Amino acid sequence: MKTIKHKRAVLYSLFNFATKMKYISENPTNNIILPKSRETLIDIEFEENKGLSRDELHIVLDYCERANRDIRHTLIMEFLFLTGMRLEEVGGLQVSDLDLNNKKLSIKHVIDTKATLDSSRTLYPPKNRGSRREIHLNPRSIEIIEWFINNQIDFDFVFTNRNGNPIQQASCFSFIKSVCTKALGENPKRKFNNHILRHAHITLLAELNVPIKATLARVGHVQESTTLRIYSHISKKMKDETAEKLDKIII
Repeated sequence: MKTIKHKRAVLYSLFNFATKMKYISENPTNNIILPKSRETLIDIEFEENKGLSRDELHIVLDYCERANRDIRHTLIMEFLFLTGMRLEEVGGLQVSDLDLNNKKLSIKHVIDTKATLDSSRTLYPPKNRGSRREIHLNPRSIEIIEWFINNQIDFDFVFTNRNGNPIQQASCFSFIKSVCTKALGENPKRKFNNHILRHAHITLLAELNVPIKATLARVGHVQESTTLRIYSHISKKMKDETAEKLDKIII
C-alpha cells in the first residue's frame, strides 16, 4: 500500500506541473481513490518492535568490539541512537557545523546517501524547515565526533567511511542489520536498520519525560502526529514505572 501511495504522489506532482504549464486542463490523479488498507497483525507487531533499548544497544556495541567490527560504522550507529538524527543529516555534517565548546551542532544540509561518485558529496536542503535546527550534544556524542576529527580522512565531511567517502545508506543498513542480528538474534517481527535508532532516540526522550514540543524541535518533526505515533509505543521501562505507580494507589 505504501508503494501505491508513493507512486500516486509522484504522478500527482508530474501531472500537477503539466497542469500549471497548461499542457493539460486538469490533474487526472485527483480522481484516484485508493482503497483503505487494513492493518494486519504483522504490521502492528512490526510497528511495536521498531525501537531499540539502551540495554540492547549496549549488547550490540559489546558484540562489535569483541568481533572487531568496523569502528566507523559502529560509532555512526551509536551516534544515531544518541542524537536521533537522520542518516542523511549525519552524512552531511561539516566541520563548520560544529560548536563543541557549547555542546551543539547545526543541521543545515544533508546528502543523498544513495548517491555515488561525485554526486555523493553534493549538499541539499534538509527534509523540511523544521529539519534545520540546532541540537544539544551529550559528552559521548562529542567523544564520537572528536574521534572522527582525530582520525579525519576528509576535511569537509565529519562522518566518512574508511575510504574517506561520505557515508552510504546501503552499507549502513547492511552493517546495522548484521550486527544487531548477530548480537540480538533473528527476530521476524523486527527490522534492524538505521531508522530503528531514530525511533529508539524518540522513545528515550519519552522515558526522560521530555516535553513533546522539545522532542519535535530536537528530531526535526513538523507534525506532532509523527512523534506521537512513536510515543504511543511506550517502552517496557515506562510500562513498569506506570505499573509501579498504580500499585501504590490506595483508596
